[in-house]
Amino acid sequence: MSVNKYINALEEPRKSEIKTIHAFIKKTFPKQKPELISNIIMYGCFDYKSKSGCTGRWGVLGLASRKQYISIYACACDGKEYVAEKHKADLKPANVGKGCIRYKKLEDIDFKALEKVMKQAVKLGGESMFANN
Repeated sequence: MSVNKYINALEEPRKSEIKTIHAFIKKTFPKQKPELISNIIMYGCFDYKSKSGCTGRWGVLGLASRKQYISIYACACDGKEYVAEKHKADLKPANVGKGCIRYKKLEDIDFKALEKVMKQAVKLGGESMFANN
């Protein structure tokens, strides 16, 4: 399935919310090309191999519609902690865990704070997340 088919298959209002966030990510990070991986729109995709030997394909940024949330991923680590967790207080009222930032609705998103976290993730690169795993 393509990114556009994924988005267009969503029901409103989630379809419009995901379209808005997708447009924001594409405009802010034009070099991070989107791909659909495991029903997540991933940006800046790369092949990885973890220390345990697991391999796969992932992205530094991600966006997905979940039943209860809009999930945004900042898949990067500064060597000590995940970027999203480091900025958890700035992302309120989001529920943040490791590289996942969950919002219940579009209106909850502070796009300036989100952009700051995403820029740091892009700078560190998604491969940083797999360095210790």
